[in-house]
Amino acid sequence: MAKRILTIETTGHFASVALNNRQIMNDTDYSHLQEITPMIVQIMAEEDLKGEELDAVAVSRGPGSFTGIRIGMATAKGFAQIWNKPVICVPTLDGIKKRVRPGMGRCQGGFCSPTVTKIIAEYLGVPITEVRKSSADSPVVFESGKGEKR
Repeated sequence: MAKRILTIETTGHFASVALNNRQIMNDTDYSHLQEITPMIVQIMAEEDLKGEELDAVAVSRGPGSFTGIRIGMATAKGFAQIWNKPVICVPTLDGIKKRVRPGMGRCQGGFCSPTVTKIIAEYLGVPITEVRKSSADSPVVFESGKGEKR
């Protein structure tokens, strides 16, 4: 049987929750705090599941909006504590790579990282050198064959 993991994403402009093959995304910029809990309640009802029936709660840990990350983490930890479930923290870069299936087709493994990092930088409005994988000590910097940063 497939694992039932409630997934919470709050690192960008819009928040979303996913469970099984269903996803709900809000349409209001940075309204995570007001909308994330009702979205969780809605998706759980649509899937006809109780929190105790989940296997885990997953949450994106960044890079992204600092306040958004805090809202997502607090929400995930709160529900996980109520339901007595583990929390899985997923780096945003890894989540995007998983979603776009880099192992399928032309984009194999690490070759997708520059493209995904560029998309995140543009979305967040920061230079590509400011994108971090999981902490301030983990910059995602790429070099061309000539040693030039790009």
